[in-house]
Amino acid sequence: MLAETPMRAAAPTGPRTAAGLAAAATALLASLAVLYAVCVLTPVGQRHEDAVHSAAGAGAEGTWPTGEVLTLLGLLSPAHLLAGLALVAVPALLRRRPLRAGVAAGVVLVAVALTELLKLVVLPRPGLAPGTGAALHNSLPSGHASAAVALVLALLLVVPARWRLPVGVVGGAAAAAVAGAVVDAGWHRVSDVLASVLLATAVWCAGGAVLARAERWPRAPEARAVAAVAAVPSLACAAALVVVYALPVASPATAAIAAPAAAALVSVVTAAALRDGDAPGSGAARGAAG
Repeated sequence: MLAETPMRAAAPTGPRTAAGLAAAATALLASLAVLYAVCVLTPVGQRHEDAVHSAAGAGAEGTWPTGEVLTLLGLLSPAHLLAGLALVAVPALLRRRPLRAGVAAGVVLVAVALTELLKLVVLPRPGLAPGTGAALHNSLPSGHASAAVALVLALLLVVPARWRLPVGVVGGAAAAAVAGAVVDAGWHRVSDVLASVLLATAVWCAGGAVLARAERWPRAPEARAVAAVAAVPSLACAAALVVVYALPVASPATAAIAAPAAAALVSVVTAAALRDGDAPGSGAARGAAG
């Protein structure tokens, strides 16, 4: 009588998923580098950016809820950021997921810190397009846009899987409102906001890689879904640049506001659709429920 071969438990896919998400983060940072090189380090890029930057506020008046958004942003302080971090951490702590709470808070803090480091220290803005009248100080990436996108992405790490897509849609719309408002108000150029979307999503992917390895996810997301998290934001940002600077749109100022807002929304919703180890039926989710 042949002895029965014991069934072996499926090997955790966490390390493989972590590698995929780390690769996605790297690809997004590479897209950010290309964006910066094209829009900031070339005379043509600077001329296009500065022309739209100067016209955005006057040319699209009344088409975006800028006043309401800027009023809200003006009321925010570092204390409000801490409150936002607490809001992000609480759902995970209530579900006894302290690691997720810490990683989610870290996504926001790292995204904001990297934004300021890149904007104020690392990335210069050389004067390659004199006569445009635009300020030469670097404003890429946008701190407000990075914080808004990062906060929504961080929430995706801590809410139950069934709420992830609704939170992504509603939160993505809020992040899009911020993205459009800072362009409409003349606070930022289009590339500043697109860089924020790429940076925040890259940090979120890095946070997801940490969770995938630490929680030893037994069920990996589809490879194409992981690839989409890197490809969709990059393509959305590229499309936004084409719409704003290459297509003969009726209102360039309106396009300059709506295109980066759409890129923010699409990127957040794509991330929300990613199934991770917290999804129903996964070992991580069962362990948390037990």
